[in-house]
Amino acid sequence: MKSVLHLQLIRKVFQSLLFFGLSLFLLSGQTYSQQLSGTYSIGASGDYFTFSDAVTALTTNGISGPVTFEVQSGIYTEQILLGAISGASETNTITFESQSGNSEDVIIQYAATGTSDNYVVRFDGGSHFALKNLKVLALGTSYARTLHAQGDIENITIEQCVLESPDTSTANFDRGNVVFQPTSSSGVRFLGNTIVSGSNGIYYRGGTSSSFRGTGLELINNTISEVYSYGIYVDRLTAAVIEDNAVTMRATSWSSSYTLELTEVEG
Repeated sequence: MKSVLHLQLIRKVFQSLLFFGLSLFLLSGQTYSQQLSGTYSIGASGDYFTFSDAVTALTTNGISGPVTFEVQSGIYTEQILLGAISGASETNTITFESQSGNSEDVIIQYAATGTSDNYVVRFDGGSHFALKNLKVLALGTSYARTLHAQGDIENITIEQCVLESPDTSTANFDRGNVVFQPTSSSGVRFLGNTIVSGSNGIYYRGGTSSSFRGTGLELINNTISEVYSYGIYVDRLTAAVIEDNAVTMRATSWSSSYTLELTEVEG
């Protein structure tokens, strides 16, 4: 009799543990697959340890409302690849910003070694993103882009960021600081940024051909310094606004250098 009671007790305990474990599994699965909305933190004590962790959550789960990632002070040695996110829109934007509001407090850095990884942050068909009050530092020498864009992009804002590439005496887009080469683009804004060194400051080609141009670029109140070939080079765009930018070239610059060059651009 005691043996039977003992077996029944063991069975009940086992069933309880099994039910508890299954409940935790289902709960964690629901949490993991939940769409993001609201404010989250990135950093050592944040909701996500790295930018890559946050981007994985975005890509896996999508979003159901505006999302802001407040980034704790520190140095983040990684690449950030921003593609299309389910649920992102003009209203449901995704923002990465320094928690302190000081761009020097959050440094994202990476040393590229070839053409395929030549970026610290890349918009690869990614839209409705904003980077604010961050420092992006390219550490590569021959491959030195801070920001790069490709594919179809729209509604991207880069605001109050520091974008820094190594000093160079070579006119080469691989060593350019900001290089945007989208298939199509609209609503891209660079506002109040500090862009330091590189072969070019901002190179922006809005579309793939003269008959297929991007639209709506804003370059306003940016400071560009110590660049070798072009301060700002813009090609294939309509409805472009370029105003109140300060550009200074490297002391020894390219013989064909320009502070500003516009090709097939309509304001």
